[in-house]
Amino acid sequence: EDETAQAVIGKEYKLLTAIKYNEPGTIRIEDTVKYVMTENGAPLPAGTIVKVKEPRDGKYVVTYVSEGK
Repeated sequence: EDETAQAVIGKEYKLLTAIKYNEPGTIRIEDTVKYVMTENGAPLPAGTIVKVKEPRDGKYVVTYVSEGK
C-alpha cells in the first residue's frame, strides 16, 4: 500500500518539524519524512510544494499543492 498522500485543498495539516519556506505562505517538503501529514498519518512526498494559510492551533490550511521533482 502506498504511504504517500495527496494533499487536499482546504484540508488542515499538522506541521511536525522544520520545513523550507520558498516564499511567504509557501512551504516545500524537503524529505520523505513526515514533515506534513494528512489526518490519517500518511506523509506527503518530497518535493511537494504546499501553499498554506496562516496556522491555527498548530495546523495549516492547504490552498494549493504542486508536485515537485
